[in-house]
Amino acid sequence: MIFRVWTLILAMLLLSSCSYRWGYTARTMPGDFKKVAVPVFKNTSDIVGIEASFTNSLIGQFAKSRVAEVVDKKRSQAYIVGKIENVRVVHGGSIDANNDLDCF
Repeated sequence: MIFRVWTLILAMLLLSSCSYRWGYTARTMPGDFKKVAVPVFKNTSDIVGIEASFTNSLIGQFAKSRVAEVVDKKRSQAYIVGKIENVRVVHGGSIDANNDLDCF
């Protein structure tokens, strides 16, 4: 009986593993773009200079994921533009060692 309970618990944990994928899966951008440009986001919020942080974070995520190479606009196949209109602080969150925000 105890073995069945533990087997059921293990099966539930494995099936509800937050969509984690084991092994390598090739990821690509829509349109199969390999090179993208990321110009500095436009900032219309009240926080001066926040656009550089958002832009650099996005570029860092591309570098980490290797989905596409970030290049200058002349060499890119596509470019990603962004506009920051508002910034909201989420209380009760924490930042882990990878600078990822976890909200509770």
